[in-house]
Amino acid sequence: MQQVEQENAAVAAPEDQARAESLAAIQGQVLEAEPVEGTGEGAGAGGVSGTVPMSPADEARDLIQFGLSLFAPLYPSLERIYTPDKQERLAQVTGPLMAKYNLSLGAIFEKWGPEINFAIVALPLAAETAKAIKADNAARKAAAEREAKEKEAAANENR
Repeated sequence: MQQVEQENAAVAAPEDQARAESLAAIQGQVLEAEPVEGTGEGAGAGGVSGTVPMSPADEARDLIQFGLSLFAPLYPSLERIYTPDKQERLAQVTGPLMAKYNLSLGAIFEKWGPEINFAIVALPLAAETAKAIKADNAARKAAAEREAKEKEAAANENR
């Protein structure tokens, strides 16, 4: 199986290979994510309190970076728009909204985890499906045009 994947990767365009690698890395992060352990006042007998709290701005920054890493392989122009400076400015104004509505990455993944995992897998497939359909339609149209020209040429030869 791995050999087939390597052969397919070798045939794929560099941008497609980079997109596939990026999406595989993101999917691995989401599926294998574990909370960061730390110590603190609320620590139990083992001295571990669970997840380390993040500020709303830090959570917003992580969410923006996650979203960009998810969609940039499909839409490379987003990287030009969401520069690090613009990401930071967006995080600073998104953080207070997340705090106001009591949103956190944990809550988002708890509530929307299956949908996010679906998007990670399905969006790239949908984009590739659309490209394949477009290519097949173009090939079919080109074949029909060639056939029509051949029939016309054959008809002209018989005259």
